[in-house]
Amino acid sequence: MLLISDGVTPSNIDQGYVLRRIIRRLIRHMRKSEIDVEMLESLIVQYMEVLSEMYPELTKRKIMILEVLLAEKKKFMRTLLNGEKEFNKAVDRAKSESKTMLEGEIVFRLYETYGFPPEMTEELAKERELGVHMNEFETLYKLHQEKSRARSKSKVPRRSCRAK
Repeated sequence: MLLISDGVTPSNIDQGYVLRRIIRRLIRHMRKSEIDVEMLESLIVQYMEVLSEMYPELTKRKIMILEVLLAEKKKFMRTLLNGEKEFNKAVDRAKSESKTMLEGEIVFRLYETYGFPPEMTEELAKERELGVHMNEFETLYKLHQEKSRARSKSKVPRRSCRAK
């Protein structure tokens, strides 16, 4: 709430990335604790009321804070549902093959295709008594970044061909 009231919004970089991870961990742990995620708004409002004397800006920015939190919750719930289905298939496949580790390629595919956070894959795998080859994931991720950079460098900017 305080980050959002200071103008930080969920994103893939800097403080926005930290905020996104905090919100997503909150939602993940709510679900894990069997707390209805739909209660998030009322819980946030209650915390705002409790903290409003110390942080009056929470009251002033209540609507904005709620909009940001609820939008990120909605995005993450979509990600979770799709990613968890694929994660469960991968775990079932690994267990049927008597593997004790999930391949980094699986972690990368979940991340790249479904936006499923690698930290979450690792956490869920641990709950299912599986390890994760995070080094393989890191290698694939770095390779992906290098390819993306190379593609963006190879694009030649268009020049204006105006007749003078």
